[in-house]
Amino acid sequence: MKKLILCLKVFVVSCVSAAKLQPAADVGSETNKAHAADIIARAVEKQDPAAMFELGFMRWKEARAKGMSVEQFIDTSVFAMVKVSAQRGYGPSCAMVGDMLMECSATNDVRRKDALYWLARAAKRHNVFSMVRLGKFHCYGGYGESRPERGVAYLRQAASLDSPEAYLLLGECHEEGIGVSTNAVEAFNCYTKAADLGDAFALYKVGCCHEYGIGTERDLAAAFRAYEQCAQAGEPVGLYELGVALAWGRGCDQDLGRAAQCFKEAAEMHYALGAYALGVCYEWGRGVEKDPDRAMELYATAAETGNEWVVQKLKSSRLWLERKEK
Repeated sequence: MKKLILCLKVFVVSCVSAAKLQPAADVGSETNKAHAADIIARAVEKQDPAAMFELGFMRWKEARAKGMSVEQFIDTSVFAMVKVSAQRGYGPSCAMVGDMLMECSATNDVRRKDALYWLARAAKRHNVFSMVRLGKFHCYGGYGESRPERGVAYLRQAASLDSPEAYLLLGECHEEGIGVSTNAVEAFNCYTKAADLGDAFALYKVGCCHEYGIGTERDLAAAFRAYEQCAQAGEPVGLYELGVALAWGRGCDQDLGRAAQCFKEAAEMHYALGAYALGVCYEWGRGVEKDPDRAMELYATAAETGNEWVVQKLKSSRLWLERKEK
């Protein structure tokens, strides 16, 4: 046993040396320098699985900031150290190993099976991230190993631990009939729960349910409030939908100037529909001064994204068609 511990200690030391770790590499304060030094000491001297994970995750953040890919990182001795921590049953390490292997598994069946193994181990240790990751894989993975019903089970586990993302995905499963029977009311309830737990995108889904009467009574005013909250949370889709509501007076008083501002903010976040809608505002002078040249710039920006809805809409734009012919 002593020999095994000594070998493990030597291995961890080699990982630290190979990565050229500096205790103060991430941060500048004396407190954080001491914290980093303590992590390294615990990883090396005590072979503490939690410290190995923290050290590995810290080095991954550094490596990613320098442009290293996940594919490159999983071949490093630091990743090997995290895997040792996972083998010793530390849940977050199991999750990190599984997630990284899954990230690089598109054309590698062996690696994908290994990823599923580690994610499942993490899920058994009540790791919510892994439950959600497995839920996504089985519901949307598209591989032979995918089992939508199993994915829903993982998402329900995560939802029972108040994961907003799990509730959002469960809502989509109920809305689209993935792994469960289609149930609009359950979909709406899941979206609402996700929004209550702080998921900004879920507010958009709640807004859609109110706007189109999905699982609840149609209520344009409630839809407007949900879109407004989504926009305030910084979601570009929320800004776009809020702009549409303001432009047409859906559930609110019409306000073309505010609508154009919403589209502008969405476009600045590289949201194709926002750029297109702002282009329409400039083409027809809705909420802004009419400016065909600016409209064309925005249409071109939106078209460059390849968004099919935008491409189809531009086919009916006289300005776009006439200028493109020239």
